[in-house]
Amino acid sequence: ILLTACVLVSYYAYFVSIRKEFGHSHSHSNSNSNPQDRTQDQEAYDEYDGYDGYDYIVVGAGPSGIITAVSLAQKLQKERRNLNNLNNRPDAHAHARHSHGNGKVLLLESGSRSQSSVEEMIRTARTTGSDKNKNTNKNTNTKKNTSTISMKKASDPSLLNEFDVPLLWSDCNSQGVGKKGMMQYLTTHFPIDDAIVGRAIGGSGIHNAMINVRALPNDFNSWNSPKWSADIMMPYFDKIENYDGHVEEHLNFWKKSETESKSKSSSTNSPPPPPPRGRAGPLHTTFSSCPIAASFIKSSLAANIPLASLGFNDPDVTKRLGVGLYEFNIHNGIRDSVAKAFLTPHRNYDKGIGDDKDHNMNTSKGLHLQNLEVRSDATVSKLIFDSSSPPKAIGVQYYSSSSKSGDSDEEGQVREVRLRSDGGPMRKRGQKTRSPEVILSAGAIMTPQILANSGVHEGGSVADVYGVGKNLQDHPAIAVAFELDEHLSESFSSYYDVGKGNAVDVFLGVEDYLASIEAGQRGEVVNDAHAKVYGTPGFSSGAFLISPYQNHTIPDIQLTVFPLPIEPHFVMEDVDLEAMSTAKKKMMVTVSLLTPEARNSLKLTPGDRNRSSSPLSSVDESKDEFEKLHHFQTPEIVGERVTSGDIDRLAWGVSEVRRIMSMPPLSLNVTREVYPGSQVEEITLRSFVKSNVMRNSHWCGSTKLGSEDDQQAVVDDELRVRGIRNVRIVDAGVMPYIPNGNTHSSTSVVAMRGADLIFDTDAN
Repeated sequence: ILLTACVLVSYYAYFVSIRKEFGHSHSHSNSNSNPQDRTQDQEAYDEYDGYDGYDYIVVGAGPSGIITAVSLAQKLQKERRNLNNLNNRPDAHAHARHSHGNGKVLLLESGSRSQSSVEEMIRTARTTGSDKNKNTNKNTNTKKNTSTISMKKASDPSLLNEFDVPLLWSDCNSQGVGKKGMMQYLTTHFPIDDAIVGRAIGGSGIHNAMINVRALPNDFNSWNSPKWSADIMMPYFDKIENYDGHVEEHLNFWKKSETESKSKSSSTNSPPPPPPRGRAGPLHTTFSSCPIAASFIKSSLAANIPLASLGFNDPDVTKRLGVGLYEFNIHNGIRDSVAKAFLTPHRNYDKGIGDDKDHNMNTSKGLHLQNLEVRSDATVSKLIFDSSSPPKAIGVQYYSSSSKSGDSDEEGQVREVRLRSDGGPMRKRGQKTRSPEVILSAGAIMTPQILANSGVHEGGSVADVYGVGKNLQDHPAIAVAFELDEHLSESFSSYYDVGKGNAVDVFLGVEDYLASIEAGQRGEVVNDAHAKVYGTPGFSSGAFLISPYQNHTIPDIQLTVFPLPIEPHFVMEDVDLEAMSTAKKKMMVTVSLLTPEARNSLKLTPGDRNRSSSPLSSVDESKDEFEKLHHFQTPEIVGERVTSGDIDRLAWGVSEVRRIMSMPPLSLNVTREVYPGSQVEEITLRSFVKSNVMRNSHWCGSTKLGSEDDQQAVVDDELRVRGIRNVRIVDAGVMPYIPNGNTHSSTSVVAMRGADLIFDTDAN
């Protein structure tokens, strides 16, 4: 009895101290305020602060999930500050109270790997978080740990890992050799056959090709939603980017064109200067170089293909047409992913994402936001609903493969996290309330599977939503490879020598790269071409074309030029180029279809149906082990990759590549086509395209946005899932149509817009 009394007294004293500290810091900082003026709403808010629930649970820490979580955490924090200021006013009782909840956001991610600075931040947050909770969680290590990360440490070149090095992006997507190689691959990817789906803090953004191509205005206008029009969406691109327009002199065809234009030259290859770009956002975008780029641009111009706008990102669709250079999310030779830009502390943007106060990305945000928690190794299996009608989400269930359950020696534990309790006077915003919500941002492949596991799908036990997993779209692609002359310039050789020979050569090359990064940080000029290659993606040029099958002025074919055949989907196809050509130097051009007719779907295994206790015969051993380890069965992509019309366009694209390669200067350096071979043409070429078309892993559309009369629509124009409450989707799956070009930047701005709608819908 005495022991119980002591415990109760201790808890009471602790509660009172917390109340006093919180009340003092939030209500008595202004000397003019009177404690007697405090309203019941304020008292209720004080009591609620200690409640263990979340305003928002965001599932999936890919680009869309990170942007959504950080944006919501910032908005909640700003709202809290505004209320504090309001509380300190003498006439505070005369003002309406705003809804807050506890202001906490939880971000859950199945993977654990990321760029070095992000991994260090996660470790720091975990250890310092353990210290905070050591008095309340008996299973938490109570050893004091004051680990912190400094600005210097976060950007120390000696701590960089493979995801930081731009040139290694393709290697990071390699499935390796044998079972060991596949298991290594699955530490950062989901086991989806015939696709590359990221599983990491940063998602596919930590190992994609880093290309920054904006959607076109028509892409958003085709959604037929006033809340997602081009006028609303295009400014988000400026808000998120920090544009560096520097182009190396030997590649600056645009500078020459501007000079010709000013002198009233009659040149047809003289596009006007690009429009102003965002220069205050968190995500850097810049240009790169490679030895093939200048030759490819010259040969394209010789083939009467126009010069496109620099970076292909002019909102005027006519200026995307042509040949040019890509932009990349790289900064000072290091990958600049959304994870690094939004989660690490060494960023300082005075104006934030653009000049909009609602997008203030000030220094020490991300994981330094007090109200944002990030949990890795948290594979979400399903949503948790209450028994109301329509069902309301109250939390999620996830599996942590590396945590032990209590005193058990068995690895792994099923856990649940809950949203805060809905309703209550302190959560009123005028006559409305802002409910806590689960935000699914697991991507166009994994989000439908989580919904299916939760009983939300066609014929689902919780909600019958026909469109879940349907309307899946990608940019199908075909590759063309060429043998190059052995007598190439030294600039070519610096590329072709990288990584050749053995692992020791690669290690030494990376060491030189790290030394060059460190020297650059000291302000020294680095002239080591071999080392600088590692700070590039290994390619830089491409083109957007209109095929004769296109009935409007929007490009339907995209070319990407690789000095080396490193495109990971091509590598996955196991094409033996060495058997086709003994030449040491080969280049490759991929032809992608931007407006595919083909629609795929996902074969889902809903959690409310009985699963087989043994693996299916089509599931390989590594995939089966992954699914058992993480308690999550992954979906299968089904459907034709291309239609007959898609084949026509891709075959035309291959013919255009051949025409460009037949023009000087490339014609002087290309000895022959080795894949598929110049003998493959017309009917044979169509057959080749159908048999060898590749995925591009630009997945979109599987939980599409649409009106109530659209049978395939899964979310409304505010991204709320139909048939259930308190669940929204913010990822590429909501796009009804795949955008024109690489999808990373479009997915990012969808997340920015989504966060605005989530937080501001009721306020508006």
